[in-house]
Amino acid sequence: MSKYVCGIDIGTTGVKVMIFSLDGTVISSAYTEYACTFPQSGWVEQDGDMTWKKTCETCKRAVEKSGVNPKEIVSIGLSTQRCTIVPIDREGNPLCNSISWQDSRSFEEVEEIKRIVGEEKFYEITGYPLGTVLSVTEIMWIKKICQSFMKQLICLFWIRKGFFINWEWMDIIRIGQMAPCMV
Repeated sequence: MSKYVCGIDIGTTGVKVMIFSLDGTVISSAYTEYACTFPQSGWVEQDGDMTWKKTCETCKRAVEKSGVNPKEIVSIGLSTQRCTIVPIDREGNPLCNSISWQDSRSFEEVEEIKRIVGEEKFYEITGYPLGTVLSVTEIMWIKKICQSFMKQLICLFWIRKGFFINWEWMDIIRIGQMAPCMV
């Protein structure tokens, strides 16, 4: 039985899936575009269910195109959209669209951190410049604005972790988040 690896890049505007042999030869690839929505000026969101479905469809196409038996795929590498997050309820359902890393709705929360901590101290502590791209400001915004579902909220998932929950592989996968997402 041959062995293969799969790379999945869940990007901002599309998902690309590639199947490789163990020596690095590309066996197949597939790509699917999807859209962001802009409900207000400076806001960037995506439907997490749509992103998940497009990812599954693209994986299926890449595997079918390769002719590889899925059982021969021994490893999957995943790359995702920076600090994109989605609030999740106890059943694992999204409470709203995901908030993209490009979203700038949390500018007031950036100002609050500047006032309380200071930009220089924030950078000294985290190693990252303060800005709306960081999940901490998005989380602060959600806590302040989204009172309607705060009692239902069980956690906030970064896109990467949410996909692993869907795959139910948490016990066999070690997740490495980008540091700015963890700030």
